[in-house]
Amino acid sequence: MLGAFLALIFLRPVWDIDIFWHLAAGRAILDDGSIPSTDIFGLDPTRPWVPFQWGYEVLTELLYRETGWAGVRLAHALVLLLSFWRFHGLFARLEIGGRERRGAAAALFTALLLVTYQDRINVRPDLMNLLGLSVVLPWMLPWRFSPGWRGSGEVPGGWAHVGIAAFMALWASVHAGGCFIALILAAAVPLGAFMERVWPSWRGQTARVGEAPDLGVAVRRFVALLLPCAVVPNFVTGSFHALFLVQSTGGLIGEWSPPIAYLFEESVNPARAFVGLLPYLVMSSVIVMVVRHQVGKLTADSFGVAIGMMGLSLLYARFVYFAVPAVALLVAPLSNGASMTALPDMGRDGKYASDRWRRWGIAAGAALLLLGFWHTNVQSLHGGIARLWSATQAPVDERRFPVAAADYLEASGFEGTIFCHARYCSYLLHRLHPRIRTIIDGRLNVEPSVAEAVSFVAETRFTKLERMDEEDRVLAILKDVRTDALVLEWPSFGPKGPPCEWTLAFRGPGSEVWLSAERASALGLSVRHCGSLLSKSM
Repeated sequence: MLGAFLALIFLRPVWDIDIFWHLAAGRAILDDGSIPSTDIFGLDPTRPWVPFQWGYEVLTELLYRETGWAGVRLAHALVLLLSFWRFHGLFARLEIGGRERRGAAAALFTALLLVTYQDRINVRPDLMNLLGLSVVLPWMLPWRFSPGWRGSGEVPGGWAHVGIAAFMALWASVHAGGCFIALILAAAVPLGAFMERVWPSWRGQTARVGEAPDLGVAVRRFVALLLPCAVVPNFVTGSFHALFLVQSTGGLIGEWSPPIAYLFEESVNPARAFVGLLPYLVMSSVIVMVVRHQVGKLTADSFGVAIGMMGLSLLYARFVYFAVPAVALLVAPLSNGASMTALPDMGRDGKYASDRWRRWGIAAGAALLLLGFWHTNVQSLHGGIARLWSATQAPVDERRFPVAAADYLEASGFEGTIFCHARYCSYLLHRLHPRIRTIIDGRLNVEPSVAEAVSFVAETRFTKLERMDEEDRVLAILKDVRTDALVLEWPSFGPKGPPCEWTLAFRGPGSEVWLSAERASALGLSVRHCGSLLSKSM
């Protein structure tokens, strides 16, 4: 029942911008028969661009050609369901709080992961990162995720190494950046095993007791992850290119802000506020563990992986869900250690609650988290399950994208460059590329000054340009932009109107198309002069 409910949420109409330019990139790669190395979408065709998600773009475009949006949405929903199912199994195998409570604890951590991941639920390539993390963690930490093995149980054979290598090659092609981060986290395992060998006093008391640190096993497992990624095209160059883009223009996108930004939104959502606080709560708990000298109860490898994930969750809201497996890795050995066994049952009036009531408390926590998830993703967005079901019938949330404007440009045979918000430009690339180029889209592959200018135009549109200094800046930006058309949300301009160089060519539901004088004349339109506008019927 829970899986069916989640599938319904995962099948919501496409609302994020990235899928559109990914489809355009996949179409270009298939048509040209090669992966581009320069910008095929932006205004500067000589600007470097390394598409490190080329595998996803090609596979998704092929799927789109065969099945349309239905197949694309269904494939992404299945990946999400598989990812959460795998993580639920991993949390259960950790036996947090002992075998008696592992079912309830697994439900609690899965609900926590669902709440922290809710902003990532969409049709986009980084869904593969959640699935990949669920594969890499038990591969690198089998003694932690497989109780009873303690590192000396079954050793994976050759076919297991072939399977993990094939998966990593696929992951590196679908989303090299996420795969690159996973390799950095996985490197903590052989490093931790080395530290335990040279520093035996930091060998965890609850795992591999009495055994030598298995450094050789950790290194072989890490090499099985690394080698297939290294030979995938654009893995290394694409990963570093993505890091450069994040550093230069990532600050303009909310998901690349620290998670504490959730607390300063205009309308604070309780569930999102909790998500924003979670990484800082985890960090505080680790500090307390260090002060109380409890770190020695953890193995250096699992502690290193947990600290790495916690650091990523503190840096960017995009990775806030990393805090959940980090918490699980930190809590599991402490809750199962000799000094952290189940508390004695002192009866109804005793000091400690019974194990039965502890299980009920964990279940109540999971239910509370799921309630917050329901409120954010069903009640607030759709107003109930019936409207959610109705919404899933539409493949794309057309309220967010310039569908009518794209229809007009396509019918008129327009070719040239377009100035628009990233959300609009991404959709237009999907519909009109290679006939058009855009000033910006969801790739961040622009100069920071250009991104700031476009963002300013988009933001001031929502205030309807009430301040004259805002109007003056917008008009100056549009005057300097070397483009052939403006595709903007309606109403586009304040009392001053647009610069004289632009002519209103189309006004549709929610969007407008303004053409330069040259393009308006080419299409046989009356060129706009200062102080005059075309009729609204156009």
